[in-house]
Amino acid sequence: MPKYRKHIADGMSCTDCVGLIKGYLWSDENGKVTYDKTTDVSANGMYERAKVKGPIATMPDKPGLCARFDGHIGVYVGNGEVIEARGFDYGVVLTKLKSRPWTHWLEIPGLDYSAGGEEAKPPATPSVPSGSRPALRKGDKGIHVKDMQALLISKGYLLPVFGVDGDFGNETESQVLAFQRANGLEADGVAGPKTWEKLNTRMDDAMFSVRVRNLTAAKAESLANELRAMGYDAAAE
Repeated sequence: MPKYRKHIADGMSCTDCVGLIKGYLWSDENGKVTYDKTTDVSANGMYERAKVKGPIATMPDKPGLCARFDGHIGVYVGNGEVIEARGFDYGVVLTKLKSRPWTHWLEIPGLDYSAGGEEAKPPATPSVPSGSRPALRKGDKGIHVKDMQALLISKGYLLPVFGVDGDFGNETESQVLAFQRANGLEADGVAGPKTWEKLNTRMDDAMFSVRVRNLTAAKAESLANELRAMGYDAAAE
């Protein structure tokens, strides 16, 4: 962390996650940056403006697309890897797409994707009507479970043992119950329409605490770092 703060003090160029993308959009071939207020949006704002996007499980293998979860965005560079700016603790790093809790992909608004690579298209109409998700319960598996797990993690309901594995087991059920209780929902462990609605609601200034049993200090700090990289003010106690 100290070295990045020194870089800022020394007048060096530093960036947050979406700043990486805006820096590219605003730079000419000589590296000169010209500010453009029409494209100065947040990570979430960029996703909202994107015309071509979909769930992460439907992401085409095309470098230049972006992966995102609530409040954070990275650039897919191919070979299953993503470049992302992860804050002072990490800097700008190359990570594995599957190792991070991405929930969606998108084409950067205003960027021409017509040259080369696999054409990115909106995902085919799913069996579930647009805007709704199936009710999920213990024992369910698949893409929708992965989406729900990623959203739980992004809200601070961590899954330190199994992570985003697409399997609705005991760990996932425990965190669904905790999420439901914290949000005034019926605590039945089933992710129905009301639970999905709450999971998809952005948390701006909410404060919460997460207690995970049998977690080492090192692992707790690692999970706190993950939350800080998502934009939360997190600390392990």
